[in-house]
Amino acid sequence: MGVLPQDPNQGVTILNYDTRDNLIQVTDPEGRITTFSYDAN
Repeated sequence: MGVLPQDPNQGVTILNYDTRDNLIQVTDPEGRITTFSYDAN
């Protein structure tokens, strides 16, 4: 008992992709954001 309801997004890593399916941004469970960039070729 005494356990708070968990945030449904807790512990989830969010991956964002661009229109060419390149991984461009990752948000980890701590809220840190890693951004990736690619050459235009």
